[in-house]
Amino acid sequence: MTRQSFMNLWGRVTAPLRKQNTQRHGGSHLVERHAELAEMLTYMRPAYSVAEDQFTSRFVDVLPGCEMDAFGNRYVTVGDKPRVMFSGHTDTVHSVSGRQKIFHDTELNQLFKNDTECLGADDGTGVWIMMNLIRAGVPGLYIFHQAEECGGQGSSYIAKEEKHRLDGIEFAIAFDRRGNGDVISHQAGGRCCSDAFATDFAERLGGKYKPCDGGVFTDTANYTHLISECTNLSVGYYNEHSKHEYQDLNEADELLTALLAVDWDTLVASRDPKEIDEHDWYNVEPVEIEMGYDELLQLTMNNPTLAADILFDLGCTFRDYEYAKRTSGSTFDLQVRGDVMDDGYIEDLEDDERFIKDEYDGYADIDGNRLDS
Repeated sequence: MTRQSFMNLWGRVTAPLRKQNTQRHGGSHLVERHAELAEMLTYMRPAYSVAEDQFTSRFVDVLPGCEMDAFGNRYVTVGDKPRVMFSGHTDTVHSVSGRQKIFHDTELNQLFKNDTECLGADDGTGVWIMMNLIRAGVPGLYIFHQAEECGGQGSSYIAKEEKHRLDGIEFAIAFDRRGNGDVISHQAGGRCCSDAFATDFAERLGGKYKPCDGGVFTDTANYTHLISECTNLSVGYYNEHSKHEYQDLNEADELLTALLAVDWDTLVASRDPKEIDEHDWYNVEPVEIEMGYDELLQLTMNNPTLAADILFDLGCTFRDYEYAKRTSGSTFDLQVRGDVMDDGYIEDLEDDERFIKDEYDGYADIDGNRLDS
């Protein structure tokens, strides 16, 4: 991409937010932050892809003092001997690498798409929050992980090969959770932080935040044997890993504002990372059992919810099922029933007025009007 075409793309993506929303959603600084997040989400960045490299080079590597390890994880340290580690990941579950069109619902102040790929707010929004905390000088060790969507490969590497970087860290806080109110106390099948910490931190964030034991997986799960309190926070995205994903900008702003007001020096760690909760299987040494296809099929049929959780952790999407169906020659009809989806899912995409087709790469408003004219 030439510099001129790049500048044209940047102008088309950022101008609509500046033009339409300065009065409706806050001052120019807030709108510039939203425009930056929207621009970040134009990158479709599967793990190890060219687009992920471009994204990381453009937004992360330019942060003051950014370092990279042999695996590709990035680190930024703010302050002297920080106690808190902030976690995000740079990859997404997109099936292809490249750029994508982003839309902005000016009434709801949400970012969304209208094609078959995910938005990538999981975890582009987490990266964006960390960038803004760094700019604000919030003390901490900031880790931008690689390959979270492939089973937490980047954090697994750190836990084994770079754990000296975690010396003195008592709290690991990820920004990689759907919704607007969860402080995760359990993920990946086990406890990741104490109830006392989850309750205290939720109170510090205020608003809708409450402790939640229904976490799935993010990179902080790989540090529970090294760090006392590990959690994951809701950042305002919904329907992640699907074409229905969207990001609520108001909720992202509310979280960022709350984080900037936290007194990080007074956090108290009470969980002993060397102690395993009686219901915690995540840090228990696994027993390797060889099984064939028939045994695995039976295990899946007997435990469908667990099997779905494992596939979700690995970033499996409906698109993967469609591909597997075509390549295997299966005649099984793959369907997703709207009535079994979460309330936040859009059952009929074609009838949703927010999903507007437009003929240029940039923003359209809810009525489909071009916003760069």
